[in-house]
This record gives sequence, C-alpha cells and structure tokens, in this order.
Amino acid sequence: MSKRELEPVLKHIRNIVADAACDELSDYDLLERFTHEHEELVFETLLRRHGSLVLNVCRRVLQHDQDAEDVFQATFLVLARKAGSIRKGASLGSWLYGVAYRLALKAKATAARRRAHERRLTQMAPTASETVPPEIELGPMLDEELHRLPEQYRAPLIRCYLEGKTNVEAAGVLGWAPGSMSKRLLRGRELLRDRLLHRGFALSGAALVTLLECNAQATVPPSLFDTSLRAGILVATGKTAAGVVSNHVLQLAEGVFQTMFSTKMKVFAALVLGACLITAGGGLLSRMKAATNPDAEASADDAPLQVQAHARPELAFVPSNAMAFARISIHDVWETESIKKLRLGMDQSLQYTMQDFEKRFGVALSNLDSITLIMLPPPGPHPDLTILTAFTTRQPYSRQKITAALVPDGEEREFHGKGTIFSKNKSDPAVCFVTDRVFLVGPARDLGFSLDRGERKANVPIERALLLAMASHSVAAGFHMPEVLAQALKQAQLEPSALFLKPLTEIQSGTLVLDLGSAARLKAVLNFPDAAAARSAAEAVRTGQGVLKGMLKGISKEAFPNPPGMDLQQEILAILETLQVTPQDAGVQLTLECKSPMLLATLVPAIEKSRKAAQQMARSNNLKQIALAMLNYHSTYGHLPGAAIRDSNGKPLLSWRVALLPYLDQVDLYNRFKLDEPWNSEHNLKLLKEMPRVYRLDNMPQKESDKTHYQVFTGKGTAFENDQGQKFEDFTDGMSNTILAIEAADPVPWTKPEDLTYATDKPLPKLGAHPSEAIFVVYCDGSVRLLSREMKVQQLRARITRNGGEMIDP
Repeated sequence: MSKRELEPVLKHIRNIVADAACDELSDYDLLERFTHEHEELVFETLLRRHGSLVLNVCRRVLQHDQDAEDVFQATFLVLARKAGSIRKGASLGSWLYGVAYRLALKAKATAARRRAHERRLTQMAPTASETVPPEIELGPMLDEELHRLPEQYRAPLIRCYLEGKTNVEAAGVLGWAPGSMSKRLLRGRELLRDRLLHRGFALSGAALVTLLECNAQATVPPSLFDTSLRAGILVATGKTAAGVVSNHVLQLAEGVFQTMFSTKMKVFAALVLGACLITAGGGLLSRMKAATNPDAEASADDAPLQVQAHARPELAFVPSNAMAFARISIHDVWETESIKKLRLGMDQSLQYTMQDFEKRFGVALSNLDSITLIMLPPPGPHPDLTILTAFTTRQPYSRQKITAALVPDGEEREFHGKGTIFSKNKSDPAVCFVTDRVFLVGPARDLGFSLDRGERKANVPIERALLLAMASHSVAAGFHMPEVLAQALKQAQLEPSALFLKPLTEIQSGTLVLDLGSAARLKAVLNFPDAAAARSAAEAVRTGQGVLKGMLKGISKEAFPNPPGMDLQQEILAILETLQVTPQDAGVQLTLECKSPMLLATLVPAIEKSRKAAQQMARSNNLKQIALAMLNYHSTYGHLPGAAIRDSNGKPLLSWRVALLPYLDQVDLYNRFKLDEPWNSEHNLKLLKEMPRVYRLDNMPQKESDKTHYQVFTGKGTAFENDQGQKFEDFTDGMSNTILAIEAADPVPWTKPEDLTYATDKPLPKLGAHPSEAIFVVYCDGSVRLLSREMKVQQLRARITRNGGEMIDP
C-alpha cells in the first residue's frame, strides 16, 4: 500500500485516538483547549455531548423543525465565540440550555408572524414538520419553569434527566458530592412539580421524571451536525460563517454577542458591589433562617427563602438594600365583599379610572394579581429616590399592549437575559418582561440593579417583610432606614405640640401587613435600637392616639363628608379605639381593626375623588401658566404670538407653543430649535420628546407623551386670527369674555402648527380632553373656568370670537 493510500487510514486512526482522549476530558478542559487551539475535534466533542439537549429545547419551544435547527446553530456559534468566558465550575449544559431557550423565545414570535403571513398568502395547511406530538404539548411550559429554577437546581436536572447522566456522573461533572447531588435533585423536582401544579398540571414524581426523560430523546441530523461544526470553527477563528449557515442564524447569534458585550461590565460592577453586602449579611442571614425553621439544615443548598420566593416571583426582584417595598394583592382586594358591592354600583368616574389604568399600563385592572412597589436608595448624592414597579397578572399579558402604553417608541433588547423595551427618551421608563405574567417598570439603570440583586438578600428587616409577603395578605410591606436618612430624622426639629413624637425618630425598620375581608385588620412591627427606645416609642404612639382622638372629637360633625347613613367621625373614632400597642424586646407591635364594610366601600371613591381633584388642579395650573406666558409675550412685543412661527413665504413651521418657551422658563429648549425649519425636520423632530410638563395632561397614555390637548382657535374673529398676533385693543368683546386657549378633544404633536379651526358656517371642532367631563378653558384675562357640555352652541361661539358683539350669559 502506497503512502498516499495509507494516509486516510492513518488519519482515521489518529481521529479515533483523539476522540477517545477528548471523551476523557471535562467540559471545562475542552473549553480551555478549544479557546487556545480551536481544535475541530474538541468542538465536535462538545457538539456531540450537548447537541441533543440544545436541539430538544429548541424543538419544544418552537415546535417547528427548521426554526429549531436555526436556533441550534446560533447557540453553538455563541459557544464558539464565548467559550473562553464560561467560568470554571459552571455547568456547560445549563449554560447552553439557557442560551438556546432565550434565543428560541426571541425567534418564536418572529417565526410565528412569518408563517402566519405565508399561510395567508398560500392558504396552505401546516406541514407535517409543524405537527406537535402529544407527548411534548407540555414541553414549552416545562422549559419555562425549568429555566426559572435557580442554577443549583436547574443544572442537576438538566444533567441527569435531559442529558442522561447518572447521579454519580453528574456530581463528578459539576464538582459536587454525590449526597449533595441527590438532595439538589430531590429539591429541584419538588420545585418543578410545585410550579407545574400552580399552572394546572398535577404530576407525581415518577410522572415528572418520565416527562423530562421523554423530552430528552433527540438525535442531531448529520447534516445539521456538520454545518454547525464547520460554522463554529470559522467563528472561533475570527472568520465569517456566511455561506455555511443562513443569514437568519448569523443574525440570531450576533444579537446575543451584542447583548453580552453591553451588559458584561454592568453585571461585573453589580457583583462587586454586592459582595460587600453578601459577606457582611451572610452570618446574620443564616441565623435568621435557622430561627425561622429550626429543623432546616444550615447548608446553603437549602436556600429556604429563595425557594419560597418563587411562589411570588415578583418578590425575587426586591434588592437587598431596598429602602422599602410594598406588595398589594390587587386580586384579593378586588374580590372583597365591600369592593364587589362597589363594582356592582360602579359609577362613571370609577369606570373611567379602570379604563384609564388599562390605557396607561396596557393591562386590565381585573387581570392584575398584584403590584409590588420597590423603593431604591438614592444613587450616590442624588436626592431623588427611585421606585420600581413589578406587575403580576393572573393571565398572560400582551407585550404589544404594554409596549404601546408605556414605551411606544421603544426598541427591544435582551437585558440580563430578559426581553426589555428601552425608550429612545432616556427619561422614560424601561419595561422588562420577566415572564408571561410578570413585568418590571422603572428607570433602565435601576432595573439592571434589581435584576442582578434579586436573589441575594442580606437585609434582615426587608427579609422579614418578604417572608410576610409570601403569605396571603392583602398588603405586605417593609422598610429600613439608611444611615443618612436615619440621622436626618433624628436631627429633625419638631413643633412644640409634637415633641411627644421624638422617640419615634429612633425607628430603624418595620413591617406591615393589611388583610381585607369582612373587616380590615392591620398589623405593624416597628424596630428600634434597644428595648428602652421601644418602650419610649410605644408610649409616644399611645399619646398620639389620645391626641388624635381629642382632635377628632373637637371637629364638628358637619365638617365630615359623611356618606348617606354613615357617621364617619364615629367610625374613625371606633377604629382608633381598637389600636393595640405592645412593646416586644426592641420593637413595638401595632394592631388596628376596622369592622365597617361601609367605610371600606368608601375608600376607592375617596381615592378617586382625590385623584380627580389633583388632576383638575394641575390642568387649571397648566392653563394659568400658558395664559401668563401669553401676557408676558404681549408685554414684550406689543401683541400676542401668532398661531404659528412662519417662514418668509408665510408657510407655518412651528407652533405658538414653541414661541412661548422663553416665557415658560424653557429658554435652553427654545434655543435648540431651528426656527427656520419645519416641526418635523430631522433636527426639530428630535426635540418632540422634550415636551414641557405645562403642555401635558397627567392621565395621558405614554404613547401620547409628545402630544398636547392645549390648543387655540384660529380663524376670522378669534384671538389668533392673523399671523402677526392680536393686540389687546382688538378684543372689543372684553378680555374676560374671549377664549385664549382650551383643551381640545384630539391631541396634536406639541411643536406642530396645528390647532382648532373656527368658522361661523361650519360645525364646532371637538372639545374637551375627557368626553364625560366639563371643558377646561382659559380666557384672555388669565381666568380659568369650566365650560359645561350643556352650553348652547351660540354661547360657545360668542366666547370664541373677540369682536362679535354677542351677548354673553353669566
């Protein structure tokens, strides 16, 4: 046999020997070797070990062969590029599972839209490859809940059931003792069963194992294996895989590369900052957990709080240094007898509140399970506190509706492993879609902090409150005072009549729960430095109880807005009588009870009334500021502004709202406009998102945040008849009888020269921001009034014109 004929045989023998050698290496050793040498056999071994796992999760999530193969290839392209960044001791199987699952979720929506479009065009039935086998109907839900498990429980489940390793083999790969592996497997199965039960699927332990193993059966097609191998080697060596895999695969992988790069430094910084808190609080946290559950093992493997938190996934995002949080069980409140009665007799204002909520947040109030408010400490010396809001729904929400309501101009990027919508306007909130039932809303910089710190809690007071929030309470809250704020509170100057409250300034932390049913029961625990401080605080509370009762008794009954058949003054006094104050070591326990369902039923209308009054005051103030700016403009130029800023040819470019900016303390914004360009020019359009608050209604949906209802009338006889602007002497009907600006029904972009066109021979334009409410209007003398919707048309026309000589009814 010639040397030429012998070479393929020798190569085959070398490959067999090399394969055997690679099979003996751990995943980490293979990654190290591949990172430095980019050997094809090493990457082939990794593909062979984990290919079935990756292809399975892709098929379960996407349920379409071609889409699943695209995500499979993209996952291994990510591995080829990022092999060197996977830390030692990490489970490569779990890492690949996570990458594949997130990529599959991202590809799923795009693929569904594409196939739906293709079917509409071709009117074809689904192909055989799209048929979902009965045994994997539970697959997507299984993967969702498996992906949400903590890594210490997800990794052994993946190794043993999805990759077919024995307990001993999996323990050796993960570097754990066999006993620890068995405990984690048992706990992981229990968690997964509980989560599936919560979603309506009751499975025995044996059935769950069978389901997992059933979903692990897959063989990677040879052609898919070969192309993935070739593409991976090309990417690892810095070359392009174009021509080997599709553009769709390359785009999927590139999206992951960009996301990993943009978040790498943020994650690293958060971990470094968190190390101090974790180290300092670790011992205290362990003691508290042991006290809560004496039978629990002291091992970190048990992690009782972290496990329970998954029953209420929104609580996992309360960072360890949160100043405060409050979880409100909207569903529990919604179903109380008093609120049910209120809903049955729902008036227009409450209906509007519900509609307004859905418009503002993209989710119906009736679909909410809970809202959790998370208060973060000020970032450095910045005085503003940040509040994150976690929404939990009873049924899957619509991403599209939430995006349209909160971040209409946003773009989706993967952020800390979760789909997040970022607004182009940095002052607007970001929305993070955690699961199909949980989403977070808040500033982007703080969302990342909360996502990083979600399962690392070292603050004992907050942790106690979290334990309470895991139980069934209508409201559960907790707080702790940062040192800076605590010192400021101690140094606060109290009025002589309030000096009895001084002991309460020593407060360090506290918890609160409120339960609503046939009665409302509140329990609060306030914590102080020592027992002596707690006793002094308890006495201060009792003194305050007596002072408040005395004040209430001194107020005449006529001063209370009593609902029909109810003495509100006596109801409040009765509640105060139930207050129990009990010192407990270094704390004070307060309990309070309200047994009046009528008082509970008045709560929502009272809040609604207060909200409405605040909004009306804001709307009135906006119009007053606009009128004052108009008058100051007149004082400067001798006339009002024209309805539009125009070019030399008379073409309208920008609205009067831009011309008023210098008189609304917005000189810098005014100077950034190019007054010789139209409102929608490339330059001026960028300023649309910076609409001053004076032009905004508080209850406007986020998607209309650059639009305003405040407009003027244009046309013959109006206050804005000509381009140059009217003078005061032109208002012969009187300044107090002529409308200067009004709330229009349809909002317009605030910089656009568009207003309400008036003509005597045409119908009046639609007026009023809210169709069920009176119309806010400001007159030329600066007075703000409400116009009834019952006003006669001729009377309204008389107020629109400045010189018609009509009779104005008082």
